[in-house]
Amino acid sequence: MRTKVNQTELSNWEEVIPHRDEVHLLGLEIFKNYLVLSERKDGLRAIRIKNMSSGADSYIDFEEKTYSAYISTNEEYDTNILRYGYSSMLTPSSVYDYNMETKEKTLLKQTEVIGKGYDKDLYDAETVYATSRDGEKIPIYLVFRKDMRVNKPQPLLLYSYGSYGSTSDPYFSSTRLSLLDRGFIYALTNVRGSQIFGRKSYEDGKLLKKKNTFYDFIDAGKYLVNERYTSPDQLFCSGGSAGGLLISAVINMKPDLWKGAISAVPFVDVVTTMLDPSIPLTSNEWDEWGDPREKEYYDYMMYKAEISPEYGYQISLGDMALDAGDMTEIFFAKDGRKLGGRDGMEERKRHDKRCFKFVFPLTFSLGETSYTANDYQEFRDAMKASYEETGEKQKPEFVFPIQIQFGRGDEVETVTINSDDEL
Repeated sequence: MRTKVNQTELSNWEEVIPHRDEVHLLGLEIFKNYLVLSERKDGLRAIRIKNMSSGADSYIDFEEKTYSAYISTNEEYDTNILRYGYSSMLTPSSVYDYNMETKEKTLLKQTEVIGKGYDKDLYDAETVYATSRDGEKIPIYLVFRKDMRVNKPQPLLLYSYGSYGSTSDPYFSSTRLSLLDRGFIYALTNVRGSQIFGRKSYEDGKLLKKKNTFYDFIDAGKYLVNERYTSPDQLFCSGGSAGGLLISAVINMKPDLWKGAISAVPFVDVVTTMLDPSIPLTSNEWDEWGDPREKEYYDYMMYKAEISPEYGYQISLGDMALDAGDMTEIFFAKDGRKLGGRDGMEERKRHDKRCFKFVFPLTFSLGETSYTANDYQEFRDAMKASYEETGEKQKPEFVFPIQIQFGRGDEVETVTINSDDEL
């Protein structure tokens, strides 16, 4: 909308850009003769230029099928030059000047790809759209090496985040090239919980609609299988933090769809965390996940798929990591001492990284009752009841002996640990 500075009453407002359901308006830049809009449409972030004198209206043509562009710093008001940033699955991060009158682009800077050299012509990218089980569009950005793209399923890594309204636009990654050069397809998707189609996408993927995030990711994976980009024995998934929650959920909801998964620093103990207002970020996070002290949100959070015994959990002495219920967190120092909680975090970081893989089933006790990893809901119900009664959280104890595997690579040894054993 626009109006004169001395006539700001609503009756004087004039519509300049009408609302469009299919477009998410991200920002704008005002010049003397031009209005520049940053928009996301069909899952792609574009730049629209409107000539306020002639009425001409157009988008910058980036000549790629999957890309992301944003308005950069523009200090001059009376100019026809727009500075913008650009990246794609094929093009490293770049800065351009664009002549809004002649439509001429000038490359000012592009991030250098260090190493053996990068030949853009060896690779290709595309944007495809899956359909969710309830009819919503799910954009998927793909990149692959042309000479390794065959007319049959091949290894594919699918990534997403899906929370807090954070949207992952397609971008270039030099570290990704190693994967592509070995025949992988890399796929990035934005599921509900992001803002890929505006605020509605976010609202439909939080609180009591959070399952949509998981369903969308599973449906994206099914699409890639059905369209023969990959197959269940070659499909891998990846996500970190809240994206790690997404991955932890989907491998349990649909375990036969994935060959492997990377659930990096996953936020997977939502119920216990949201039940503890003493944690600094908890009350702020209730707007995202809900407050489990309210029955409606607690019951929704306690939905679970059966944990698949096929999936192991790896924990490193050098970094803090958690499993799907925080129920298999256990660290040992080299002198046999058990390191747990925040007090042990710094000490764990000082140790050499050594991978500990727990072998199911593990057993835990809470009071006089024992639980296995598959008793997730019953365990949480007992935790909640205890918290409501005492106002304090009980800490579960491991029931020994525990069988674990440790080592690196193929050098793995299986041992049995008793409560008083040294490692």
